[in-house]
Amino acid sequence: FDENGVLYGLNSAPGSPPPTFLATIDPATGTVTSVGGSVLALDAIAFQPVPEPTTVALFLGSAVVLVVTGARRRK
Repeated sequence: FDENGVLYGLNSAPGSPPPTFLATIDPATGTVTSVGGSVLALDAIAFQPVPEPTTVALFLGSAVVLVVTGARRRK
């Protein structure tokens, strides 16, 4: 599933290497809709969420605080 709730899958055809096609799948009805061709012999897909800029800023700010605090304790 992507962030919008769309389920994606790969539809492989016979052959060597097997041609693959990206498809969406409606979980409610099981309807498969072809989106188009993909890379030959592709066997998996994955979605990686990208963090929001605010999340990244909070993470980096926390890391800076930890480094500064650690440096002060060592002195």
